[in-house]
Amino acid sequence: MVAMGHFGGALAFLATFILTRASARPILAGCCLVLLTVKPQFAASMGLFLLLVGQWRVLVSGAALVGLSVLAFGLKPWIGYFEWTLPFHAQLLTHFQVGAFRTAMSIYTEVRMEGLGDGMAKILQLAFALPVLAATVYLFRRRAANAQTVTLTLLAVLLILPYTAVHDLAIVAPSLTVARLRRRRDKNGHSCRLRLPARSGSRLPLRSRPANWRCRLCRRSS
Repeated sequence: MVAMGHFGGALAFLATFILTRASARPILAGCCLVLLTVKPQFAASMGLFLLLVGQWRVLVSGAALVGLSVLAFGLKPWIGYFEWTLPFHAQLLTHFQVGAFRTAMSIYTEVRMEGLGDGMAKILQLAFALPVLAATVYLFRRRAANAQTVTLTLLAVLLILPYTAVHDLAIVAPSLTVARLRRRRDKNGHSCRLRLPARSGSRLPLRSRPANWRCRLCRRSS
C-alpha cells in the first residue's frame, strides 16, 4: 500500500481514532477529522455521520482548526478547491470517463458502467445510501463504538459515496482484523459466540458460563 503511494493506513488510523475517541477527546478527534480532508469526500461523509450520531463537538473542534488554517494560509487553498478540484470531480461523474473509474466499486459507478444515465445512477445510489446510513447510525448509537460497529461504520461511510475505489477498503482492514480476533478471545483468553446445541450450555449468557468454558469447535482447533 505504501509502495503504491496510497495512504489508506493513515486514513484508517484517523477515522478509527475519531469514532472511538469522539466522546472522550472531541478536540483531538476534530483535528483528525480535519486531517482526513486529504480525502475530502470521505471526510464529508464522516462528518455527516458524526452529526447524525450527536458528536457535534468534533465538528466544532474541526471547524476551529479550519479557521486557524485560514489565518495561517489564507483563503486561496480553499477557493482553489471549490473553483477547480470540486468542479473537476463533478465533471468526471457527469460525463463519466470509464477509464477513470475502473477501480471504483460504488452503486453509482456500476450503474454508469452498465450504460444508464447520470440521473438514474444518482437515484439508485441515493436509494442505497440512505437506508445504509440510517441503519449504521442506529446501530452505532445503540451499541456505541466497538470493533464491530467501527468496522461497519467505516465501510458504510465509504459505500455511501458515489465513487469509492477498491484500495479504499484498506481503511476498513485494521478494525476488521480486530473485530475478527475479538470474537475469539475475552478477558480469560477465549470467547466463542457460536450457538451450539442446548446440551452444551451454549445458550446460557457468557457471564454465566465457567471461566474456562470453550466451545466444541475451538477445543478441536486448539
